[in-house]
Amino acid sequence: LLAAGASLLRALGVTLGNPTKPDPGFVATASLGFVIGVLVGFTSIGAGSLLMAVFALCYRRLSPARAVGADVLHGAVLAAVAALAHGSAGHIDFIMLANLLLGSVPGVLLGGWLCSRLPSRPVRVGIAAMLIISGVRLL
Repeated sequence: LLAAGASLLRALGVTLGNPTKPDPGFVATASLGFVIGVLVGFTSIGAGSLLMAVFALCYRRLSPARAVGADVLHGAVLAAVAALAHGSAGHIDFIMLANLLLGSVPGVLLGGWLCSRLPSRPVRVGIAAMLIISGVRLL
C-alpha cells in the first residue's frame, strides 16, 4: 500500500528531496539493492513493489517505462540467484513453475509492449492501482 501511495504521489508530480539535486547516487542505490536482496532471499517479498515505490519518489528523471525495465531486469537477475539458492535446497515445484511460465511469458511480452507505448501518467496510475488491489487483498 505504501508503494501504491508512492506511485500515486509521483503520478501527481510529487517527489522527495530537492528537485535541483541529482537522483540518489551509487552508495544509496547499492544499499537499496542490498536491503531488497535480503528481503527477497528471505521472504520472496515483491522486490518490484519496493523498487517502484523508491523509483517513483526518489528517482525523478526515471521515466515509467525505464523504471519498469530496470525493475524487471533487476528482478530477473535477483530471481535467478534466489532460484539457484532455493533449487540447490530442493525447494522448487517444477510442475507449478512450468504452468506459471506458460501464462507469464506471453503476459510479460504484452505488458512490455504496452508499457513502451502508453503515456507515463496512465502507466503510473495503473501500477498504483495494481499495488492497491494486491495490498488490500493481503490485509
